[in-house]
Amino acid sequence: MDIVSYWSKLVTIFLFSIVKYGLGLFTAINLDTGILPSILANLAGGAIGLLIFINFGSFVTKKYYAIRYKNKPYHRFNQWNKFLVKVRRNMGLVGISILAPILLTLPVGTMLALQITTNKTKIFIYMFSCCILWSSLFFFLSLYLDINLYEVIMSYFA
Repeated sequence: MDIVSYWSKLVTIFLFSIVKYGLGLFTAINLDTGILPSILANLAGGAIGLLIFINFGSFVTKKYYAIRYKNKPYHRFNQWNKFLVKVRRNMGLVGISILAPILLTLPVGTMLALQITTNKTKIFIYMFSCCILWSSLFFFLSLYLDINLYEVIMSYFA
Protein backbone atom coordinates (compact mmCIF):
# COMPACT_ATOMS: atom_id res chain seq x y z
CA MET A 1 0.00 0.00 0.00
CA ASP A 2 1.44 3.34 -0.97
CA ILE A 3 1.61 6.26 1.42
CA VAL A 4 -1.06 8.36 -0.35
CA SER A 5 -3.75 5.69 -0.12
CA TYR A 6 -2.78 4.96 3.48
CA TRP A 7 -3.11 8.58 4.56
CA SER A 8 -6.30 9.07 2.52
CA LYS A 9 -7.84 6.16 4.44
CA LEU A 10 -6.84 7.73 7.76
CA VAL A 11 -8.21 11.12 6.69
CA THR A 12 -11.46 9.44 5.63
CA ILE A 13 -11.77 7.81 9.05
CA PHE A 14 -11.02 11.15 10.71
CA LEU A 15 -13.57 13.11 8.67
CA PHE A 16 -16.33 10.52 9.06
CA SER A 17 -15.72 10.47 12.81
CA ILE A 18 -16.19 14.23 13.12
CA VAL A 19 -19.83 14.16 12.06
CA LYS A 20 -21.01 10.55 12.30
CA TYR A 21 -18.84 8.73 14.79
CA GLY A 22 -20.38 5.31 14.12
CA LEU A 23 -19.64 5.56 10.40
CA GLY A 24 -16.05 6.49 11.16
CA LEU A 25 -15.84 3.56 13.55
CA PHE A 26 -17.07 1.06 10.96
CA THR A 27 -14.77 2.57 8.38
CA ALA A 28 -11.82 2.27 10.77
CA ILE A 29 -12.59 -1.38 11.42
CA ASN A 30 -13.04 -2.30 7.75
CA LEU A 31 -10.09 -0.41 6.23
CA ASP A 32 -6.69 -2.00 6.43
CA THR A 33 -4.75 0.76 8.18
CA GLY A 34 -3.63 -0.98 11.35
CA ILE A 35 -5.18 -1.03 14.78
CA LEU A 36 -3.48 1.91 16.48
CA PRO A 37 -3.69 4.43 13.58
CA SER A 38 -7.36 3.52 13.04
CA ILE A 39 -8.20 4.01 16.70
CA LEU A 40 -6.27 7.27 16.90
CA ALA A 41 -7.87 8.69 13.73
CA ASN A 42 -11.31 7.67 14.96
CA LEU A 43 -10.88 9.16 18.43
CA ALA A 44 -9.21 12.32 17.11
CA GLY A 45 -12.12 12.87 14.73
CA GLY A 46 -14.59 12.35 17.55
CA ALA A 47 -12.73 14.78 19.82
CA ILE A 48 -12.50 17.48 17.13
CA GLY A 49 -16.17 16.99 16.26
CA LEU A 50 -17.17 17.32 19.90
CA LEU A 51 -15.10 20.47 20.35
CA ILE A 52 -16.64 22.03 17.24
CA PHE A 53 -20.22 21.15 18.12
CA ILE A 54 -19.90 22.02 21.81
CA ASN A 55 -18.50 25.46 21.08
CA PHE A 56 -20.77 26.31 18.14
CA GLY A 57 -23.79 24.11 18.93
CA SER A 58 -26.04 26.73 20.46
CA PHE A 59 -25.29 29.18 17.64
CA VAL A 60 -26.04 26.55 14.98
CA THR A 61 -29.25 25.49 16.73
CA LYS A 62 -30.56 29.07 16.90
CA LYS A 63 -29.71 29.72 13.24
CA TYR A 64 -31.25 26.39 12.16
CA TYR A 65 -34.56 27.10 13.87
CA ALA A 66 -34.57 30.70 12.61
CA ILE A 67 -34.14 29.56 9.00
CA ARG A 68 -36.21 26.36 9.11
CA TYR A 69 -39.23 27.73 10.94
CA LYS A 70 -39.25 31.32 9.80
CA ASN A 71 -42.82 32.68 9.91
CA LYS A 72 -44.34 29.31 10.82
CA PRO A 73 -44.83 27.66 14.20
CA TYR A 74 -43.02 24.50 15.17
CA HIS A 75 -45.71 21.96 16.04
CA ARG A 76 -44.27 18.81 14.56
CA PHE A 77 -43.91 16.14 17.22
CA ASN A 78 -43.02 12.88 15.53
CA GLN A 79 -41.67 9.57 16.86
CA TRP A 80 -38.05 10.69 16.63
CA ASN A 81 -38.74 13.85 18.63
CA LYS A 82 -40.64 11.81 21.24
CA PHE A 83 -37.65 9.47 21.51
CA LEU A 84 -35.22 12.38 21.97
CA VAL A 85 -37.39 13.96 24.66
CA LYS A 86 -37.69 10.62 26.46
CA VAL A 87 -33.92 10.10 26.40
CA ARG A 88 -33.30 13.63 27.65
CA ARG A 89 -35.84 13.36 30.49
CA ASN A 90 -35.22 9.81 31.66
CA MET A 91 -31.50 9.25 31.11
CA GLY A 92 -30.08 12.76 31.14
CA LEU A 93 -26.55 13.58 30.09
CA VAL A 94 -25.28 10.04 30.64
CA GLY A 95 -27.92 8.54 28.34
CA ILE A 96 -27.32 11.13 25.66
CA SER A 97 -23.57 10.52 25.92
CA ILE A 98 -24.01 6.77 25.55
CA LEU A 99 -26.35 7.01 22.56
CA ALA A 100 -24.75 9.97 20.76
CA PRO A 101 -21.70 8.35 19.12
CA ILE A 102 -23.61 5.51 17.50
CA LEU A 103 -27.31 6.32 17.29
CA LEU A 104 -27.85 10.07 17.60
CA THR A 105 -24.66 11.40 15.92
CA LEU A 106 -22.34 13.81 17.68
CA PRO A 107 -24.03 17.08 16.56
CA VAL A 108 -27.50 15.99 17.72
CA GLY A 109 -26.17 14.55 20.97
CA THR A 110 -24.16 17.66 21.69
CA MET A 111 -27.11 19.94 21.04
CA LEU A 112 -29.30 17.84 23.36
CA ALA A 113 -26.57 17.87 26.01
CA LEU A 114 -26.28 21.66 25.75
CA GLN A 115 -29.99 21.88 26.60
CA ILE A 116 -29.35 19.96 29.83
CA THR A 117 -26.20 21.70 31.05
CA THR A 118 -24.00 24.57 29.97
CA ASN A 119 -20.84 23.01 31.45
CA LYS A 120 -18.94 22.33 28.23
CA THR A 121 -16.11 20.49 29.96
CA LYS A 122 -18.55 18.05 31.53
CA ILE A 123 -20.26 17.44 28.19
CA PHE A 124 -16.92 16.81 26.49
CA ILE A 125 -15.70 14.42 29.18
CA TYR A 126 -18.94 12.39 29.21
CA MET A 127 -19.29 12.19 25.44
CA PHE A 128 -15.63 11.52 24.70
CA SER A 129 -15.45 8.77 27.31
CA CYS A 130 -18.46 7.15 25.63
CA CYS A 131 -16.67 7.46 22.28
CA ILE A 132 -13.73 5.61 23.84
CA LEU A 133 -16.14 3.02 25.24
CA TRP A 134 -17.82 2.39 21.88
CA SER A 135 -14.47 2.26 20.07
CA SER A 136 -13.01 -0.24 22.49
CA LEU A 137 -16.16 -2.38 22.34
CA PHE A 138 -16.32 -2.47 18.54
CA PHE A 139 -12.59 -2.99 18.06
CA PHE A 140 -12.63 -5.76 20.68
CA LEU A 141 -15.54 -7.50 18.95
CA SER A 142 -13.92 -7.14 15.56
CA LEU A 143 -10.32 -7.95 16.32
CA TYR A 144 -10.33 -10.35 19.25
CA LEU A 145 -13.62 -12.20 18.81
CA ASP A 146 -13.33 -12.07 15.00
CA ILE A 147 -16.91 -10.86 14.50
CA ASN A 148 -17.51 -9.12 11.19
CA LEU A 149 -19.83 -6.33 12.30
CA TYR A 150 -20.65 -5.28 8.75
CA GLU A 151 -22.01 -8.76 7.94
CA VAL A 152 -23.93 -8.89 11.20
CA ILE A 153 -25.64 -5.56 10.51
CA MET A 154 -26.33 -6.39 6.86
CA SER A 155 -27.84 -9.75 7.79
CA TYR A 156 -30.07 -7.97 10.30
CA PHE A 157 -31.44 -5.56 7.67
CA ALA A 158 -31.64 -8.11 4.84
